[in-house]
Amino acid sequence: AGFYVTCDQMILKETNDENCDQGMGLFGRYGYAPSNANDLTQFWSFGAQYKGLLEGRDRDVMGFAFGQGFFSDKAAGRFSSDCESATELYYNIQLTPWANLTPSVQYITNPSGDSSAKDATVVAIRAQIVF
Repeated sequence: AGFYVTCDQMILKETNDENCDQGMGLFGRYGYAPSNANDLTQFWSFGAQYKGLLEGRDRDVMGFAFGQGFFSDKAAGRFSSDCESATELYYNIQLTPWANLTPSVQYITNPSGDSSAKDATVVAIRAQIVF
């Protein structure tokens, strides 16, 4: 068992049209899971994204996010750090109305809760297909 909450808010629209969904939005998330079943008990993140930033790419989304996951006190002996942090830059490309491709770059500190491990840079590509 656990819970999470997420909040998203458009703060800047490209036009005054009430149906316009292009512009800049902010988001924040928080999650909790009890330590009796999870080593990672809390997580929070925040970020910003812009939909339609590039001319002619009205459905694409560019975003930036930062998040941290916190390890439980019960798991303290297995992790040398209290948390793992990640910073991400991504660009979601709408290829078709049913397919998106998202290249991203993430920078992770204290990977796997190991303070002696080198920070990691992860380059990824996510695909989403709606059937």
